[in-house]
Amino acid sequence: MSETVATEPAAPPPPVPGPAPDAPLLPVAEGERYALLDILRGFALFGILLVNMATFKSPGMYVLPGAPAPMSLVDRVATGVIDLLAETKFYTLFSFLFGVGFSIQLGRARQRGGDVRFERLFARRLFVLLGIGLAHGFLIWHGDILAWYALTGFLLLFFRNCRPDTPLVWALVVYGMTAISGLLGVAVVEGVQLLPGVRQILGNVDKQINGLLTELRAPAVATYGSGSYRDIFVFRAREMGVIHLNFLFIFPIILANFLLGLWAGWRGLPQNVGEHLPFVRKVMIRGLVVGLTSNALYLLAAEHMNFLSAICVLSVNIVVGAPALCFFYAASIALLAQDPLWQKRFAPLAAAGRMALTNYLAQSLVCTTLFYGYGFGLYGRVGPALGIGLTVALYAAQLAFSVWWLRRFRFGPMEWLWRSLTYGKRQPMRLREGTIVAAG
Repeated sequence: MSETVATEPAAPPPPVPGPAPDAPLLPVAEGERYALLDILRGFALFGILLVNMATFKSPGMYVLPGAPAPMSLVDRVATGVIDLLAETKFYTLFSFLFGVGFSIQLGRARQRGGDVRFERLFARRLFVLLGIGLAHGFLIWHGDILAWYALTGFLLLFFRNCRPDTPLVWALVVYGMTAISGLLGVAVVEGVQLLPGVRQILGNVDKQINGLLTELRAPAVATYGSGSYRDIFVFRAREMGVIHLNFLFIFPIILANFLLGLWAGWRGLPQNVGEHLPFVRKVMIRGLVVGLTSNALYLLAAEHMNFLSAICVLSVNIVVGAPALCFFYAASIALLAQDPLWQKRFAPLAAAGRMALTNYLAQSLVCTTLFYGYGFGLYGRVGPALGIGLTVALYAAQLAFSVWWLRRFRFGPMEWLWRSLTYGKRQPMRLREGTIVAAG
């Protein structure tokens, strides 16, 4: 994404006066939405579900990166496909789109002369999202990402008046530092193994960690698979402390993705793909080559490395292979969406993307009901291949439901709640209640 676009960069929109100094900041009108952004959100929902299914149905958090597991050939292939093509790619896309959304919201607020009010409104929006995320994480599923997005999102306000390319510079700095630290980590860990006895010590450390994780997996399977809601709530609350420690690792990456989205939004890339076709094609081709190469090398290396080296290689891949493949997906869809026929084919994706929050939370509700003890109790009994089948079935149902719902209502249920709490006023819901509005 660092390549120069043929057109001159668009600076952050200045705070020009709007039609009235006190004009209220309102949700975005339907005609002002960018269909491609909704399509990409809808596509990202599928990838998010595909990856999250492993944690919904089994104790995936208690398995080391690259650790071998007994499974059939079909399940090994399914796991490899998910790891190669989906793991870490779609939260990258979602967070990139979050940054694009911020740039669009800020630009529209400034056109209406509401710069200061936008800051307060955006902060309220994030506080509401934080509340939804915490409720999701503690009450439904421990893998919530919304709270992390909300906390990181406050930092975007510090970039609202910066130069157009500053977000790109900071994003590349974070990516570069992460990659360099990962490579240095691999070099150190692999290098010290040349010393007498060190390889055996690290091997023993891996065995101890695997043994500890094996001990932790047993109560996880027992609790999630057959426990009551209260049992699961207590167990999940204990897990959340450890899970949220990961925020310290993933926070810089989320911020870098936000900043890439902010830069792309100020450049007008997602909003005006037709004006940047040569650049988008280069992103697609290079993203595919770099993405497949980096992800394949990571998977091959992780199988033959100890735990510490595998973690270091993973950190490199998260800022090289994951963004590359993510932007290959985004660029490919953007190019296809230039064709009116493909626009029609993507219409269900756009509907799902307009209801991204509702669909994301619904995935957790449906899957925890399927797998947890207070539901159908299938936890630990479904393999990766069947998990892909369940993902496709659930996502197809969400596409159909999203199209059906938006023929009758302006927002998804959770989008309506989010907007109503953000604006401090009940938003009109049914289409017949007035002008169609939907926040971007």
